[in-house]
Amino acid sequence: METPRMSESVVYGRHPVLELLKSEGRVVTRIVIAEGTKGPQLDEARRLAGRAHVEVARGGKDELDRLSSGANHQGIVALCAQRSFSTMDEIVALAAARKEAPLLVLADGIEDPGNLGAILRSAEAAGCHGVVISRHRAAGLTPAAVKASAGASEHILIAEVANVAAVAERLKRDHGIWIAGAAETGDLRYDRGDYTMPTAFAIGGEGKGLRPLLRQRCDYVVSIPMAGKVSSLNASAATAVLLFEARRQRLGVAK
Repeated sequence: METPRMSESVVYGRHPVLELLKSEGRVVTRIVIAEGTKGPQLDEARRLAGRAHVEVARGGKDELDRLSSGANHQGIVALCAQRSFSTMDEIVALAAARKEAPLLVLADGIEDPGNLGAILRSAEAAGCHGVVISRHRAAGLTPAAVKASAGASEHILIAEVANVAAVAERLKRDHGIWIAGAAETGDLRYDRGDYTMPTAFAIGGEGKGLRPLLRQRCDYVVSIPMAGKVSSLNASAATAVLLFEARRQRLGVAK
């Protein structure tokens, strides 16, 4: 049984492994597929791995369970290089290369890997240029977060920082980016903000919301009206609403 080396990372799940192989962003050293498992996604993984000269091995369920730390691996695990994080300058440069106004997500203190993965998935799908995540007291880009992103994490720039509030201030000062916070107590309805401008959505952690220092850095704070009995959406759902409102505005689609 092979054990991942300290310099290696693990990606598991059919969609995440396929997107890892498609992205060509990380060196993949080995694919392990569970004995007796079949399916078109596994066939595609074998094809992509063969094209990239990546070893494909068969393994027992116990081996895949160990490699994925007991998570739902769906019969496939990849061993690959560690993810390289991006800088703020690289994210802003991507927007410039696309000739688009920057659109970012500042995810501060997201502790649930599933929530973080869903944020990354929505961000990539909405054409966001990059996501900033907290280095401390947060989920981090774990294999569970990668799986929850359905592989979107392999296609979007991600910056990991110690202080999200400081990054928000720098984005405002150096790049003219407006910081739009999201909170139940926001003073502006979410669809009244102008997201055709360079925008970064500041999203707080589960239960705690925006931390005071980050909220102070926001140019304005928006809220999403609720019609039901719950008072707010979770962090990933709120992020999706905001990102696709930004996309609607940028496409010039009428309400």
